[in-house]
Amino acid sequence: MCIKLALKVAKADTVIIHDPRLKELNFGKWEGKALSELKDDTRLFRETYKVGKQCPRGESYQDLIDRTKSFLSDLKCENGTIGVVACGGVIRAFMSLIENRPPMEMFGANVEFGQIFHYELKN
Repeated sequence: MCIKLALKVAKADTVIIHDPRLKELNFGKWEGKALSELKDDTRLFRETYKVGKQCPRGESYQDLIDRTKSFLSDLKCENGTIGVVACGGVIRAFMSLIENRPPMEMFGANVEFGQIFHYELKN
């Protein structure tokens, strides 16, 4: 979905680079399920929101933060402006890293589809 959005909003001459570090959290066996479908796993699902707890056959939020941090450290911007299109989980990880806020605080952050966040980063 993020690739489709990037293609829609980018100018015709914009180079779009797909970076797998910006993919959504791997929810493992819970992938694609609503919270109401998890039944007995609801408590466990909520615990995975604690940094370091891993989704069954998936990854932890810390894994997502580490991927995002790696992307940020490799980020090179030659002309001063760069656009990043990402899913809500990755955006919350960006917010945590850039704003120096605890990752757990970001779970309550409202991130709407298509919402724009603007940050100025210094090298």
